[in-house]
Amino acid sequence: ALFKKCGTYFPGASPDMANAVALTGFVNAILYCPLPILISGHSPKSGGGKGSAGTHHGALENQTQLPKNTVADWNAAIPKFWSGVTVYAQSVYTAAKIADPGKEPALNYSKIYAASLVFERRYWRELLVAIRVNSENGVWLWAKIAVDVCRMIMVRGLSFAKNIFFKMKMQKNPKKYDNIEQVMAAIAQTRPDAETDAETDAETGEVRGIDTSVDASPC
Repeated sequence: ALFKKCGTYFPGASPDMANAVALTGFVNAILYCPLPILISGHSPKSGGGKGSAGTHHGALENQTQLPKNTVADWNAAIPKFWSGVTVYAQSVYTAAKIADPGKEPALNYSKIYAASLVFERRYWRELLVAIRVNSENGVWLWAKIAVDVCRMIMVRGLSFAKNIFFKMKMQKNPKKYDNIEQVMAAIAQTRPDAETDAETDAETGEVRGIDTSVDASPC
């Protein structure tokens, strides 16, 4: 249904965000998985890789990987430059309009602007242009931006302090493991309720007394 209406499964600048939001207009039920799912890793050329390298920003016109209509359809109230903050916001906006055509997407503009100030200050001109055309522009919007900026700076400060503390607490000679079984055995031994009969073969790393299998059944 999504492809039939849009001609694509990814109607937005960010494929994953656009697909997830747009699908909400076509599904009648969702599946909730109570188990935590973690998929880690990204290539250097991906958005995540560029974010880690500090290069995930630039002029929209120079991003050849974006859909051809990205610049033309850009929401004027979102700062017009390419970054994680702005591309996600624009993708949500575009996909939400597809999911619910009769309703204007309600974005949290103050957080978009605050994140742009904190993480992408070099684009302050584009930010000011977006704020000026925003229908919410006024004292209240600027007050919310100020609060959000303070919160983000506080969170970044706490995160930095935790990282420093963590590095100070790290072992100078950390243990090394050859396989996942050895890792699971080490974790089990640190648990208060660890099985007393859990043993690890020193040569093979095989764990005895602990179930290290992964349940791959559907959620």
